[in-house]
Amino acid sequence: MLSPERDEQLAQMTEHRVTTFAHDLVPDYLRTKLEPLAENKMLQLEHKAQNLQCDNAQKQIAAYQKVVSHVWDIVSKAREEWEVESSSRGNTQQNSSVADTHSLVAAVGMGKGLKLGPNPNGQPNPTSGGMMVAPQGRTGGPPGQGQIPPSTQAMTMNKAPSAIKTNIKSAAQMHPYGR
Repeated sequence: MLSPERDEQLAQMTEHRVTTFAHDLVPDYLRTKLEPLAENKMLQLEHKAQNLQCDNAQKQIAAYQKVVSHVWDIVSKAREEWEVESSSRGNTQQNSSVADTHSLVAAVGMGKGLKLGPNPNGQPNPTSGGMMVAPQGRTGGPPGQGQIPPSTQAMTMNKAPSAIKTNIKSAAQMHPYGR
């Protein structure tokens, strides 16, 4: 029955896809023919196909196959390049080390592992693994304890352990443009 109101039985039968069976919707729901514009376009194409000469049809088919094969070649080459590129990315050597990164950060941030120069009295400094430069403005203990004299600080800043220097040099050689 046609009705502009919601029909629960229709909704249940159509799994709630159609809720009303109104006059304005019936032509779309019950359409057995194409839309008039689509039907006209289809008839024009069928008429054009029937009037096409066999030689012309063969030429069009050959041109179409040529275009399709060219596109296929382009896609195949792109796929091969992509596969080669993705496989080479998976086999790249690791050029960094977490342990080296941590030691470098510790050396730069806290001076850990850096060799200190001799004390002003000429004896080697026993504190070779602590802070490179003592924090300024802190007072926390007797004077002179935990502090590095300014002359030693300047010498210490210019020294680094050989392992860290080597790692920095090798990283610079691997990436000369600073990637």
